[in-house]
Amino acid sequence: MDKKILILGVILLVLGFISMGFAGAISFPVSNQNMHIPSNGASTSNIVPFVQGNSTGEGYVKYTLDPINNTLLNGNQNSIGNGLAPEGIVYDSLNGNVYVANDCSNDVSVINGSTNKVIGSVTVGAYPQGAAFDPLNGNVYVTNFGSSSVSVINGSTNNVITSVTVGSYPVGMAFDSMNGKIFVINTGSHSVSIINGSTNKVNGTVNFPSAPKGVAFDSLNGNVYVTIEGLSDVYAINATTNAVTGPINVGSGTSPDAAAFDPLNGNVYVANYGSNNVSIIKGSTNKVIGSVNVSSHPDAAAFDSLNGNVYIANWGSSNVTIINGTTNNVIGSVKVGSNPDGEAFDSLNGNMFISNCGSNNVFEISETTNKVIGYVNVGNNPSWDSFDSMNGNMFVTNCDSNNVFEISETTNKVIGSVNVSSSPDGEAFDSLNGYVYVTNYGSNNVSIINGTTDKVIGSVNVGSSPYAAAFDSLNGNVYVINVISCNVSVINGSTNKVIGSIKVGAYPEDVTFDSLNGYMYVANTGSPYVSVINGSTNKVIKNITVGTHPDASTFDSLNGNMYVANCGSNNVTIINGSTNKIIGTVKVGSEPKGIAFDSLNGNVYVSNYYSNNVTIINGSTNKVIGSIKVGAYPEGVAFNSLNGNVYVSNSYSGTISIISTSQNYNTTFTESGLPSGATWFVNLTNGLKSGPIIKAYYSVSLVNGTYNYTIETADKPYHANSGSITVNGNNISKPIIFSRNKYAATFMESGLPSGTTWSVTLNGTTQTSATSTISFSETNGTYSYTIATTNKTYESSPGFLTVNGTSVSIQVSFSKVQYTVTFTETGLSKGTHWSMTFNGLTSSSNSTTITFNIVNGTYSYIVSGVSGYSITNGSGTFSVNGSNVAKIIKFTSSPSGMSIMEIIGISGAILAIVVAVGVVLYIRKK
Repeated sequence: MDKKILILGVILLVLGFISMGFAGAISFPVSNQNMHIPSNGASTSNIVPFVQGNSTGEGYVKYTLDPINNTLLNGNQNSIGNGLAPEGIVYDSLNGNVYVANDCSNDVSVINGSTNKVIGSVTVGAYPQGAAFDPLNGNVYVTNFGSSSVSVINGSTNNVITSVTVGSYPVGMAFDSMNGKIFVINTGSHSVSIINGSTNKVNGTVNFPSAPKGVAFDSLNGNVYVTIEGLSDVYAINATTNAVTGPINVGSGTSPDAAAFDPLNGNVYVANYGSNNVSIIKGSTNKVIGSVNVSSHPDAAAFDSLNGNVYIANWGSSNVTIINGTTNNVIGSVKVGSNPDGEAFDSLNGNMFISNCGSNNVFEISETTNKVIGYVNVGNNPSWDSFDSMNGNMFVTNCDSNNVFEISETTNKVIGSVNVSSSPDGEAFDSLNGYVYVTNYGSNNVSIINGTTDKVIGSVNVGSSPYAAAFDSLNGNVYVINVISCNVSVINGSTNKVIGSIKVGAYPEDVTFDSLNGYMYVANTGSPYVSVINGSTNKVIKNITVGTHPDASTFDSLNGNMYVANCGSNNVTIINGSTNKIIGTVKVGSEPKGIAFDSLNGNVYVSNYYSNNVTIINGSTNKVIGSIKVGAYPEGVAFNSLNGNVYVSNSYSGTISIISTSQNYNTTFTESGLPSGATWFVNLTNGLKSGPIIKAYYSVSLVNGTYNYTIETADKPYHANSGSITVNGNNISKPIIFSRNKYAATFMESGLPSGTTWSVTLNGTTQTSATSTISFSETNGTYSYTIATTNKTYESSPGFLTVNGTSVSIQVSFSKVQYTVTFTETGLSKGTHWSMTFNGLTSSSNSTTITFNIVNGTYSYIVSGVSGYSITNGSGTFSVNGSNVAKIIKFTSSPSGMSIMEIIGISGAILAIVVAVGVVLYIRKK
């Protein structure tokens, strides 16, 4: 076996024991799964993507740094395209690829199922969450939570071919193989949108009493099963008629989250996030026939058609439970990445793919051994920051990409990257030698980076799974906490050698130095206390009981207090550095992970992992004075004393939020004119973007200055004007008025004499011109029009035009008006053939009339003679002048004329005479 794989397996096994030990103590609220939907159905990104501090100086997110692209964006940006937070996952059986929806980067990673390598990325809508494959048309469907739409990806080209608007906040979907429909779960509008796979259009909607969460199709009975998280119910939709039956109750407090169908036994397996079990529904009776206990917070389910097993991804315990479909018993558990919440079965190789939202990767489980046989990274994971007081730069460790970024103090951009060992997680700066010490969790050592040259100059082996470090400026030592070996390695900064090891509590995760008393404070997340190490003796002198799972700490050099963030109890314990006694507790956000002290304003900044914000504690009063919205799942926090900024590493967003403590003011944009529920956007100067806004207002906190803004909307028939705002010491409000888009409808004439006046009447409005064009401005729709001109000798036909999101042009052809000239004969016998020449044209008829069409003018005519008839008015000249003309041609039978019988009689007599003469001559000759 490869040595690297063996090491990885050992690490995963050890981490598995840790997470199992913590499973009973750490609470994972239901609202923190997937997109963490609050009770009102809004996204945690909220209608206001970031709420800054007020004007008391606690700060606001001034910049967001995208370290991958080294791009500095104004304001708080949650999603910048780093391929992070993989959620939905689906297998394409036609091309053999696996498609992974990356929630925080608005794209889909395409993984080759044979090589397990990422072969491409497809940009979709905002916050993609769910995925489904339609084998009938070869398309992959992806739900976009933030833009309330479904992106349709062509599996042959991996291009988005269309976007389908569905209900509010879609999360998951299922494909109906009988009818070719896609059923889309809309958590915000409490409905299911039904997309026709042939037309890619919504052809039905089913409403529910509360937010649906999971969906599965039963190919045996033709029902689609929908889990209702808040009601602990499951409903069945008839896929043919869209009729709903149910509810099927799966138990109080179960919070059903996902479902999978087993076609071999006809059962539907429902993963209950709240009760840590799986309910089994018999498809033929729609009744619950049993339940199976699994691990913490089951969040996804999938069926393996080759081995007949059901795989349940447990978000809270980071593992997959395997249920035998024949016996409905648990037959195994597989440790995977952090927070698994998506599954897809590869029918070609029989393996199961698991997307891990917390670790930004996809694990592959073997169908035969039920073991992890590989994984694919789909992102980068910045985890911890430290400040180099000599050069003024920040250093950020990236756990997934095994490197350290250096961020310039002046430009706030990445100026260098240093590769270290496996899974760097923490760091400390030694102000005496100018070195940065990076703890490598995966390789059990510490990399030493020269802060001047930005090069690794050596490494030091320490304990098992080193996680964080701190520098003691009094003795010159670096203290490294080792999570698995539960001790602290002491490195001498002069020799860079380990000079001691100190046993502390269970699973230490942070260490902070108190420069006033010379003590190191170690937060033991597995023990409810902080170990205090005397820097002179390197011995533990006291254990101070704090909250549950203490995870991070910081020292306030102004008041001499130590602040400890307790991840499990969502609070901060304050320890007096002189007495080492607890003097207070402050409630903060959900799962505080990082903490730092700002020596310029005296505030303590706490990153809350599940609240996606930073809580600010005033160091004088020890009270919360505000909170700041940052990126997704913030972890590390560090203060730069040279520029006064606080840096927050956002593990899921792959970004660094840079908080400025400059005074700022609220600017509120309020829209009117849009239809209810329409999505709109505000874009401010230098790239500050709001993201999708559903409500009628959007607030942003800005420092003094002038900002240009543009307004956009997903409802394209509407628009609002751009403009600018000036912030000058006060909160301001800006009304945004949307109006329906109008498009040019231009009529272009031909055929009229130059300078002739003509007009068009469109939608009740008439416009006149003496030029060749007339233009209108109209909204989308179909309209009739008529054409007229002052020169009555010309005319043009009316018609219809359709405006549909673009300008239209209509060609108008004028031609001269023609009038009818009718010649009517009298006197001829019925059926007699007659003819005439008019204006050079000859026409004949066996009826009584001959008709010509002609424009105004003077014309001559002549009627051809008919034997036996004389003609009255048989020729002449007349004028056509704006009206039809009728002429009578009178035929009269002539008296001298012979009838046809008379002609025949005479001809016969002549013939008889000729014959007689001939006979006489013949006789004489003889």
